[in-house]
Amino acid sequence: MRKFGEGIEDHGNYILQYKGETLGLYGVGFLVKKRLAHNIEEFKGISERIAVLNITLPLNKAEKWTIIQAYSPTEAEKIDNVEKIEKFYEDLRIAVQYSHRNLIVMGDFNGQIGKCNNSGEEYTIGKYGQGKRTKNGDRLITFAMENKLRILNSFFKKKKSRRWTWISPNGLHKNEIDFIMSNKFKTFQDISIIHNLNFYSDHRMVRAKLTGTPIKSARRLHNDKSAIVCTGNNNQLSTNLQKLIDESNFTTMPLQANKKINESIRKDKKLKRQNTLKKHIERTGGIKKAIKELNHKKDWMLKMKTKNGNHTNKRPEILKLATDFYRKLYQSRNQTVEINERSLEPEPIPKILTEETIKAINTQKRDKATGTDQITNELLKSNIHVIAPLLTNVFNEIIETENIPTDWTKSIITLLHKKGDKGEIGNYRPISLMSN
Repeated sequence: MRKFGEGIEDHGNYILQYKGETLGLYGVGFLVKKRLAHNIEEFKGISERIAVLNITLPLNKAEKWTIIQAYSPTEAEKIDNVEKIEKFYEDLRIAVQYSHRNLIVMGDFNGQIGKCNNSGEEYTIGKYGQGKRTKNGDRLITFAMENKLRILNSFFKKKKSRRWTWISPNGLHKNEIDFIMSNKFKTFQDISIIHNLNFYSDHRMVRAKLTGTPIKSARRLHNDKSAIVCTGNNNQLSTNLQKLIDESNFTTMPLQANKKINESIRKDKKLKRQNTLKKHIERTGGIKKAIKELNHKKDWMLKMKTKNGNHTNKRPEILKLATDFYRKLYQSRNQTVEINERSLEPEPIPKILTEETIKAINTQKRDKATGTDQITNELLKSNIHVIAPLLTNVFNEIIETENIPTDWTKSIITLLHKKGDKGEIGNYRPISLMSN
């Protein structure tokens, strides 16, 4: 992952966590599905070659796991490169020391492990090791044995064409140099290669399937064997056969519909992008706001300074520190204001008119972020004559009953970094997004 810097980005469907120190080279990170966002405990970039993710995986039971993503230097015969490899494994050992009981170490180790040589390696390497063992492969095996890890690729039988993970630029050499290791072998159902990526890469992704992971089962087709009964009546036989054919065709309809829906979504996204670029170019002559509108990612705080001056990467601690800070900041200071009750006389509040609601909606600016209701100003304006009377009735009812809907009291607080240390909570400006 050649992304410079260090950060955590929320892209809607997934969370991207990355660490990179050299522009255009090296870098490691994780992609986590959004449904597991609340399971993330901690992300820590050790270096541009090692990153650590502590997460609770919802398997048969919720368990804490440490996943280490690694990218080993190549084994070029240079002194500085040898030092880099030694530093890499030193950092890797330190990362393992602070891991949870359940551990996965995976990545590009730039080495081949070969076959098990039956000299105490049986626990670490399975029957299906491949290639000629290299120096980096030897280092990897030593590391795995020291930490009681199994190189899982070698324990699952696959065709030779489904084992290699890297191809040389000239296409002549194909080697298995990307591995997944773990100390919980029985948790894994399978290790396989993803070979049909929709982008070019000289590496193929390695996929692990864990016990307890929801498995997509094939749709069971209705197989009514009693539908055809040989009675000697050819017409009846033909009718029943045609019925089965029609039922079989019906089962393919959802698949065809799914393909059409996906194709339609891709076209709509492309059209949305074109229209957004055109809109902002016509308005401002530039595309800066268009890129901002199309880019739906949100940056997470990577770390935060605690009361004792140390930094924490743990998500629960970061959320608690931020919550406590703003609760204290906006806490009532118990200031009392003397009010002369005699001077207060109840006055009837006039009802809100539909025209006033329409005017209020029209004053709302476009391209603004939504609150918890996810209703945009553009949506209100596009249906103003339908929505305005309904909203007017709601507003007048609130005035009469003095009861505000609970959802209207909720807001999304977004923190924008102003300047200074990003780990200092006081250097952020809170923005509250309320329902429209």
